[in-house]
Amino acid sequence: MELSNGFTGISGRRTLEDALVSIAQNTKAPQSLLIKLAKKQGASGSLALAVASNPNAPEEVFDGIEAELNHIEREKLARIPELPKSLLDRLAGDADFDVRCAVAAHLKTSIDIQKLIESDENAPANKRELVINPKTHGAILQRFVDDPDCLFAKV
Repeated sequence: MELSNGFTGISGRRTLEDALVSIAQNTKAPQSLLIKLAKKQGASGSLALAVASNPNAPEEVFDGIEAELNHIEREKLARIPELPKSLLDRLAGDADFDVRCAVAAHLKTSIDIQKLIESDENAPANKRELVINPKTHGAILQRFVDDPDCLFAKV
C-alpha cells in the first residue's frame, strides 16, 4: 500500500506516523477524526501540521495547536492559508521573528494585527512582509510610502 505523503521510516518501511499523517491529509477524513488526531497524546508536529492543513479541519483543532510546536513548525503553521483569525492573532505575538514574518505575509491577517506589526520599530523585516502582502490596508501602505526608512533596520 502506497501512502500519499511518501515518507518512509529508517528501515524503508512506512511507519504508523506516516499513516496518521496521510489520514490527516485526506480531505475525506471526517471532522471528528481530525479532532481526534489533533488531540492525540504525543502527536508529532508533522501530524499537527497535517491536520491544520486539511481544508476541512474544524475550528476546534486550532485551539492551542501551536503550544507543542517548535519555531519552525509554528512558522509553517502561520503559512497555512485557511488558518482561523484567532490563531493568526496568537501567532502575531510569537517570540520567534520568522513566525511573526509569516503572520505579516498571511492574506488573512487582520488590520489590527497589521497595525501592531507596522508599529514595531524593532522589526523592519516584518514590515517588509506587510508591503508585499496584497491584503495590507491602504493606510499602512501610505505610511511606508511617506516614511520608507521605517522599512530598514536602524543602525
